[in-house]
Amino acid sequence: MVKKEKKHVSLFASFIMLSLIVILAACSSDKTSGDSGKSNGNDKKKVYTFNLNSVYPDTTLAGLNFIGPEFIKEVEKRSNGQIVIKPFYSNELVPQSEILSALSSNTIDLGLTSPVYFGDSVPTASTQSLPYWSKSLEHSYKLYRETGVGEIFEKELEEHGVKVLAYAVGGSGYGFALNKPIKKYEDLSKLLLRSSGWATDTWYKNIGISGASIPLAETYDALQRGVVDGTPWSFTELESSKYGEVVKYIVQPAFINGGLSGLFINKDAWNKLPEDLQKVMTEVAQEMELKALETNKEKEKTIQAQVDKYNIEVINLPEDFQKKLYDSAQVVWDEYAKLNKNTAKTVEILRKENGGSQ
Repeated sequence: MVKKEKKHVSLFASFIMLSLIVILAACSSDKTSGDSGKSNGNDKKKVYTFNLNSVYPDTTLAGLNFIGPEFIKEVEKRSNGQIVIKPFYSNELVPQSEILSALSSNTIDLGLTSPVYFGDSVPTASTQSLPYWSKSLEHSYKLYRETGVGEIFEKELEEHGVKVLAYAVGGSGYGFALNKPIKKYEDLSKLLLRSSGWATDTWYKNIGISGASIPLAETYDALQRGVVDGTPWSFTELESSKYGEVVKYIVQPAFINGGLSGLFINKDAWNKLPEDLQKVMTEVAQEMELKALETNKEKEKTIQAQVDKYNIEVINLPEDFQKKLYDSAQVVWDEYAKLNKNTAKTVEILRKENGGSQ
């Protein structure tokens, strides 16, 4: 009789132990972590971890902090830690020239870059580097968000498996920053300048300027060592980029009054997110776009102070010089329109929005 009781106790203890193991296993499965959106367990508690490669340093340059570090912090906060983005700056993960292919293949999840570096594969990516394409920062934002220009670019980009999350419209007062003075139009042909893509290359060729393809992260050193005579650059960012330390002249007026950078995500990475988390990222992106725009509008007021700080000489072009530059840019617009039906439509919109002046 005693033996039977012991047997029943043993069986009961085994049952209790098995139940505890099942409960502990279930609890353990709720503590999940993700890597590029991959995780186990209950979807509501997944942590989606993404990497981000930026062609820029960790900087407040042109409001990029809003679609970079500030975006990252706010998304993690509003997602209650379910979205974690690990940033890598100055092309730490992939070179500038390979960022589109890395995004397309999901080698990286997110990219922070200027669209112009996609120009070889996505023709409409060069839109915002067309000389005289926009009248102001607000106009640049309107062109991309309200006229169809951005929609055309985004559809073309999505063919490569990449989605736009946010734009940072900045780079106001974008013109030539030089280490050699110019007095007449013909002096331009004596310069070797950094080039930023198809549109710049085409314009340089028409003017007679020699171009050099130099990654943004290496431009400061190139200017400092005299590898190039100058670079197109935003006069609002002479201090944040430290280019004020390595250039002697800026040329007024600028030929672009609103540049554009973007935050991009691989579509597969995006599609792994549940709808509520996609909504979080979209809402934060929209807010950060507007913060970048407002910040950069304020920066326009600081150009003279930056010029004074670095003792930079301002070269004001006479009207005949300006006209020659403007006329030389029309070749770029015409060639751009010939690339494909998307660039043709883009040029049509831009000419209408600019009063038919291009």
